Amino acid sequence: MEQIVISGTGVFTPEQSITNEELVKAYNEYAEKFNLSNKQDIDSGKTDALELSNEEFIFNASGIKNRYVMDKEGILDPEIMHPILDKRSDDQPSILAEMSIKAAEKALHEAGKTS
Repeated sequence: MEQIVISGTGVFTPEQSITNEELVKAYNEYAEKFNLSNKQDIDSGKTDALELSNEEFIFNASGIKNRYVMDKEGILDPEIMHPILDKRSDDQPSILAEMSIKAAEKALHEAGKTS
């Protein structure tokens, strides 16, 4: 029987990252615009105002100071607030599959193997 050995590991980490400070700035700008646009409904009680956030709250709630992301620009744009990823055709691997492939390639390289 052949012995199986784990001789390499691989982790995919996106190149872009967002700090809590950047996230708070984008969210608070979004919340302020929302509150201003909905002032009449907020004043009449039809809609709740969005509360502003801060770095301490995010860290205490999540334990995260910095997060790696695939698209920093879309996430930090108060008009978008989510990643903008290219559409993929059905014959292309999904973004998660692409991440997995990159991690596997790193593991193979670390192990001195090729695919």
